[in-house]
Order: sequence, then C-alpha cells, then structure tokens
Amino acid sequence: MSHASGQVKFKDGEVMFFEYNGTSDVYIPTLFRTAEELNDNWRGDHWKECVCGKAEDVLVYTSYGGGWTVPWRACKSCMGMTPGLDYDDSYDTRVNGEPDWSVWKKNPA
Repeated sequence: MSHASGQVKFKDGEVMFFEYNGTSDVYIPTLFRTAEELNDNWRGDHWKECVCGKAEDVLVYTSYGGGWTVPWRACKSCMGMTPGLDYDDSYDTRVNGEPDWSVWKKNPA
C-alpha cells in the first residue's frame, strides 16, 4: 500500500500538492496549498475534482517510482485536478525524473 506525494505547477508559478495512490495507480485529485496541509490529510477521505469548468493547463509531478511529470488540468477554485488522470492515461506523456521546478529539489528535506 504505497502512496507518494505530488506537486502541481500552475502557469503563474504557484505549486500545490496532492497524493498519489501507488497501490491503485491513481492521482488523488485533491489539491493542498502546502506540503504540511497535505501531510495533515495524508490517506484521508478526500476526493475533490474540478467541476466548474475553469481548469487550466498545469504540470503534474509525482515522486512515485522514481518520479515523472505529465501535463494535465487543475483548478485553484475547486482545489482539484480534472477527472480522468490515471497511470495508464498519463503513460505516453511522461517525462521521467524530478523536474527542475520541484519545490523539493529546491529545498530538500
């Protein structure tokens, strides 16, 4: 039952956080403004998707399995990613490794 942290980078440079469920290979679409907020809700009962239709293009990075980044859509108003992003859907658009914009790369623990 492995989970990993993830980051979503918006075009304005803001980075938000989410949880990746490695057991089911799904991106849990709920966004958190800080890593601490994500940690406080780790493996919690949360599932927020964008439902307002105002999602914007983002980059989504998960540290699971060595890490990868994919393009997707997310919404600051709904605090969630758009539905449908999963391991299989993201496979062909992946860039492996941790991106330069990762806040963890800039500020390692």
